Amino acid sequence: MAAKEKGSTRKGQSKVRFDDRLVLNQWMLSLFEVKEFEHLAEPLKGRLVGSEVLHLGI
Repeated sequence: MAAKEKGSTRKGQSKVRFDDRLVLNQWMLSLFEVKEFEHLAEPLKGRLVGSEVLHLGI
């Protein structure tokens, strides 16, 4: 029996990213009206969050 190659797809099917297959992930993105997580994260880049704020004592 031949081993299945990692990342291969069934005949005639296009490859779908793992995060696009997650129903809960798709639902959450729809709440924010974005198609990809990167679009949701973009405005937050460069901001201090969590332990960074605690470490700086802000």
